[in-house]
Amino acid sequence: MAKKISKHSRAARRGEISEATGEARDLERVPRLEKTDTIGPMIRASASKNEDLLRQKMEKKASKSNKSKSAISKAIKTRRKKAVVIDGRLGSKIEASINRAKEIQSMRKANWDTINKQAKEAVKSKLLYHDNNSQTEGRKDATEDDSDWENMDEEEEESNDLVPSNRFALLEEVEA
Repeated sequence: MAKKISKHSRAARRGEISEATGEARDLERVPRLEKTDTIGPMIRASASKNEDLLRQKMEKKASKSNKSKSAISKAIKTRRKKAVVIDGRLGSKIEASINRAKEIQSMRKANWDTINKQAKEAVKSKLLYHDNNSQTEGRKDATEDDSDWENMDEEEEESNDLVPSNRFALLEEVEA
């Protein structure tokens, strides 16, 4: 069989060959097969196989995720137990630190009370010293100053009487 002349060749463009001798004509002469659906069963077979593979893959993922969830839940449980233990320790430490702070504040307050008493005594002794050495005008000023100290003592005694009997009222209110 001779080589076919292409329909895009120079001869075809010039019109030297007829279109009847082209390839399309040759395919028309070939008899058609009865069963043309050979690809359909192959596609269906591969689709069912793919379905099975996909189902198996999804089952593996589900089992892995269940295992990982159980592992995570175990880890969370142990972390929570540790946190409770640590929280207990921290709670006792916090209570101890609050008690230490209260003790320090009361000691400082007591120290200031003693310092104030000493200052009052020093001022009174200076006033007495000045009374002996100064004139009558100085004595009037000193007696006025002394009366101020006595008034201050009375105010302190009144403030001590107003202390509430409820011990929880003494605690500081802290907003979280």
